[in-house]
Amino acid sequence: MSPRFRFFLFVSLLGVVLTACSVVNAPSPTPTQVDPKTVAQLLFTQGDQYFEAGEFEEAITQYSEALLFDSENADTYYKRGMAYVQLGNVTNALADLTVALDIDPEYAAVYNDRGLIYVSLSDFEKALDDFSQAIAYEPTFGTYYRNRAGVYLEKEDIELALADLSEAILYSPEAAGNYKDRGDLYFQQGDLERAVADYTKAIGLQPEYVVALSNRGDAYALSGQFELALADFGKVLELVPEDVGALYKRADLYNQLGDYEKAIENYSAVLAIETESAKVYTDRGLAYRKLGQLDLAVADYTKALEVGPTYVIAFMNRAAVYREQEDVERALADYSDAIRVVPEFEQAYLERARLYRQIENVALAVLDLETILEMNPENAEAYNELGLLYADQDDYELALDAYSKAIELLPNYANPYYNRGLVYHVLRDFLNALEDYNHAIQLAFSSSDVYNSRGLLRSDTGQYEAALTDFDLAIELNPENQNAYNNRGWAYYQLARYEEAIADYTKAVEIDPLYGQVYANRAVAYNDIGEYAKAVDDLTVSLGLNPANYIAYYIRGIAYAGIGENQKAIEDFTAMIEIQPDYAPTYYYRAVVYEQIEAVDLAIADYLHFLTMEIDIFARTLAEDRLIALGVDLQTISQPTAAP
Repeated sequence: MSPRFRFFLFVSLLGVVLTACSVVNAPSPTPTQVDPKTVAQLLFTQGDQYFEAGEFEEAITQYSEALLFDSENADTYYKRGMAYVQLGNVTNALADLTVALDIDPEYAAVYNDRGLIYVSLSDFEKALDDFSQAIAYEPTFGTYYRNRAGVYLEKEDIELALADLSEAILYSPEAAGNYKDRGDLYFQQGDLERAVADYTKAIGLQPEYVVALSNRGDAYALSGQFELALADFGKVLELVPEDVGALYKRADLYNQLGDYEKAIENYSAVLAIETESAKVYTDRGLAYRKLGQLDLAVADYTKALEVGPTYVIAFMNRAAVYREQEDVERALADYSDAIRVVPEFEQAYLERARLYRQIENVALAVLDLETILEMNPENAEAYNELGLLYADQDDYELALDAYSKAIELLPNYANPYYNRGLVYHVLRDFLNALEDYNHAIQLAFSSSDVYNSRGLLRSDTGQYEAALTDFDLAIELNPENQNAYNNRGWAYYQLARYEEAIADYTKAVEIDPLYGQVYANRAVAYNDIGEYAKAVDDLTVSLGLNPANYIAYYIRGIAYAGIGENQKAIEDFTAMIEIQPDYAPTYYYRAVVYEQIEAVDLAIADYLHFLTMEIDIFARTLAEDRLIALGVDLQTISQPTAAP
């Protein structure tokens, strides 16, 4: 980071009392009375007057004439040298200051100012020597330490720079700039507490010190003390109402705090001053997007691209809005334009690949990811996305390879651990899945989805109490995670805690009214507590949302039977059999309903068919008992071997 403080230009003559000689009312001297040094002093004084008036060429003329009468005067060479500095004639300035030092080798102020000239020429070694000489001859003058600190900073010797600034403060405790400069160094080192203390001291000495107020605001912002930062930027704007930097920083803070309307107000104030800033239009667009004002966001991103046609961030952000608006074509066009502007822009390829995956264009998604990996074979995100594509295609071995490669490249990247865990979970490799979920949680403990998935794994392995703990955490991290409510409801159901299960299912459908599976799950719980009418209602909604969910016909058939709607129950069981003829329980329960309406032959037929299917001993015994009760002689029936 470049140094934030400037060198202090010391141009006044230190330690030298210059007396302007007055000759008013004095008799004109005769040639024999002329004192060359007196004339030189008069000419020197006139030179000073021109210098103070900013007439540097006239000052040089007077100083030059003074040297004709007193060629060994170090002050005159010094002042003429400083006049040359003001005119930008560095060569002559250095020459004069060097002569001054030849005449008076202990002239500290001259060493200081020659050091400043060397700084302007980036000759830091000579500058360092000169500032050190100035300090040697005048060790209690704070400005010299401050200037040498600047050289140490250029040489990236922070400790020596800090030491010199502390000395500058020791000898010039009322100089606000010294505290500000040391605060800047602490800021660069990340020592925000000390930085704030020094900025505060500088502001105490100089309450309208705009730079110190602004820098303290930066330190407060970085340390998370946003309200204090806002107060400092507000003070800056009271002093300088059109300070673009303070307006922009305040806008960014409001953005971070979620006060998007105030952020927009401040970004707009910046744009009223700097009308051609692509970055500010882009940032305001982001605030509009956060407010859900997507059209205004698009307008700002578009304006950003008008004033900065190669500002790729605006392309990326506008594409993201188009995705929210489900305008895939425009989103793809913006990602492509970002790539056109910066052909090596890996993130643009990555986002375009994600969009291709979303629209199921696997070939183009793979092509973009492979392009990234050609440019950068160590891009872990690209391997992770490849894994997602392979998993979508049920190519789990390739998915596992891709996730493992991502982990190898970036061991602290949580996503591939989580995604690989999902694949292991699907493959019912529960131990590896659990290990990956645990690792993902260690790396990204605030992820609701990871806790939800681990809870589901524990539920799948019968660890329902442990599963509840994970689902609780998932919901705590994201109270809108409908999947976690659904899964916790299932765990409660398995523990026969039906009312709690129903409450969770209800919360899930409040969050997502189109979540069809949850209605079916809640219906199962309603059936178990005898609330058959409610079960029927839920299953009807579930089938409306997902007619292919054939199991809902079976469950609704049971519910209809529970409320005595036997004919409707038979219709649902029949629909289930037509869709899934190999689901054995449907035949058994349809047979039970046939018994209820005294359709004995149909009941017997269903029980007999049930016995031909793969069922366990308990189910076989139930069906045989019903057949005996209906008068069927089981000895006359060829008995199939029961399934183990």
